[in-house]
Amino acid sequence: MNLRLFQIVVILIAIAFAFVWVRNFRTAKIKMFELLVGLFFAIAFTLLAIFPDAISNNLARLLGIKSNINAVMFGGIILSLWLNFRLWMLIRHQDRRITNLNSKIAIKQLEEDNS
Repeated sequence: MNLRLFQIVVILIAIAFAFVWVRNFRTAKIKMFELLVGLFFAIAFTLLAIFPDAISNNLARLLGIKSNINAVMFGGIILSLWLNFRLWMLIRHQDRRITNLNSKIAIKQLEEDNS
């Protein structure tokens, strides 16, 4: 099996990201779930780089799509939509936390002013 340049580059980038995720987990910057998701993506990209045709052909057959590149593009679009939804949920949660914090600060300042 001959690895092409893009395959080697993708593998090295995935390994670098995996090291960064492990380091961030060790320094408690991310949680275990985030580490596992990150490592899953690093492994998935590494496998896709090593076996691009086998994985994309199986994915195309599984999804009922004629061409393997269309299956990869479809998978990328679905992944992008899921990540956008996840980001929207995180932002919404953060907005709620900020609103609650502002309310608590306002109540505390009102109580101090009345005292």
